[in-house]
Amino acid sequence: MSIQPRPPIPPITATPSTQLVESFLNQSLTVLIASDARLLIGYFTCLDQQGNLVLDNTYEYPAAKDEQEEEGVLPLNRLASQEGRSVGMVLVPRKEWKGVWLYTGEQTAEKEQENTTLSNDAYI
Repeated sequence: MSIQPRPPIPPITATPSTQLVESFLNQSLTVLIASDARLLIGYFTCLDQQGNLVLDNTYEYPAAKDEQEEEGVLPLNRLASQEGRSVGMVLVPRKEWKGVWLYTGEQTAEKEQENTTLSNDAYI
């Protein structure tokens, strides 16, 4: 029985999609979980081939029982009303994404008046 050498790994070519995802590395992301409406806020660390997100230094904000979610809208009121629980590094399966926002660090005048910490977020 002879052992065959492994084929060489093809070079990774940069595409617009991979460059975009790479630009998000170590940026703060907010993920709204579909099954139970939790918010996870952490630093984007990895996206695997199946589309699972890995966030590091993550905080979890559970949903209120009577809270109504609007599609594509980040529920900022939840962040002001309660303290997050540190959950460390988490993997979020692609099927559980209801919304993903990138924290840009910019504040609009309207959100400055509301005195929120997350503002002008990009909905991904």
